[in-house]
Amino acid sequence: MTFREWLLKKRAHDNMRGDFILDVRRDSAFPDCPTWEACRFYLQRKHACSEALEAAKMLWHEYTVATRHGRPLYENYNKGD
Repeated sequence: MTFREWLLKKRAHDNMRGDFILDVRRDSAFPDCPTWEACRFYLQRKHACSEALEAAKMLWHEYTVATRHGRPLYENYNKGD
């Protein structure tokens, strides 16, 4: 599962991570970033604010932890956002 696919499955709460998730849903050009650097580069090219970059970095970390441990991504990450 790519980062974008994972984000699209997450619940968007009323916080900065939720705002970022909603932004990705609205951005049909958001890429399937293979690395955090690729994601950060895309966001910087789009002139993302520092809060969006911070939220993206937190979500990227959650994504990598989830995929590294092989847990079902859709079950464990809609809780406690």
